[in-house]
Amino acid sequence: MKQTFITNNNHSDLLLIFSGWGTHADLFSGLSIKETDICVCYDYRNDSFDSSLFLKYKHITVIGWSFGVWMAAYTLSKTNLKIDKSIAVNGTMRPIDDEYGIPQTIFYSTLQSLTDESFSKFQRRICGNVKKYDKFKHVLSKRDIQEVTNELNALKHKTDSINDIPFLWNIAYIADKDLIFTADRQKAFWNKYTLQIRKINDSHLPDFKCILDELFN
Repeated sequence: MKQTFITNNNHSDLLLIFSGWGTHADLFSGLSIKETDICVCYDYRNDSFDSSLFLKYKHITVIGWSFGVWMAAYTLSKTNLKIDKSIAVNGTMRPIDDEYGIPQTIFYSTLQSLTDESFSKFQRRICGNVKKYDKFKHVLSKRDIQEVTNELNALKHKTDSINDIPFLWNIAYIADKDLIFTADRQKAFWNKYTLQIRKINDSHLPDFKCILDELFN
C-alpha cells in the first residue's frame, strides 16, 4: 500500500483517505482543509501500512471511498490509531456481493478480461459523464494495466477470506447516480447499522470538495 501526503504542514489534525481500486493519490491533489494534513492511501497490492506516520496527530478523520471503505476498515482495525470520525463514501463492507456491493458476475468478468480499453470504460463509468472523465482521465490513467490487475486480484483474495471486521463507520455518503456500487445496494447495506446516511446527487467519483466542505465547515 502506498501512503502519500498531499498536504503535510505539521498540523495536529489529519484526514486519512483510503482511495478506490486502480487510482492514484493525485486524484485528490486539489483538496485542502484548514489546519489539517491530508494523506491518501492507495495501491492495495500488499497490506503494508506504516501507522507510525500518524501517531503525532491529535485528531484523525478517515474517509474510505469505493473499495477503500473495506480497505480502511481492514487496515485500521489492525492498528492502535485512535480514529475520531469515519466516513464511508460510495462503498460497503461487502464490496463483492450480489446484494450489497458489486455483483459477483460483473466483478469476475472485469477481472478476467481487464485491458486498457476496458479499464478506460470503467473509469468513464465511475465519473458518470464525459465532462468529469475529461477532467480526471490524466490522473486516472497514471497506473498501468498489469499493476491494477494485480491489485484487483489482491482485493479479491482479501475480501474472500476476511469477514466481520471490527470497525465503526459514523457516516455513509451514497450517490444516487453511482454505476459501480448502486445506491440501492449501498442503502440495503448501511440501513442495517446505526449511522448517519447522507444522500448526494453525484456519480461514483463524487465531488470530494463538497463533501469536505460539509464535514469540516
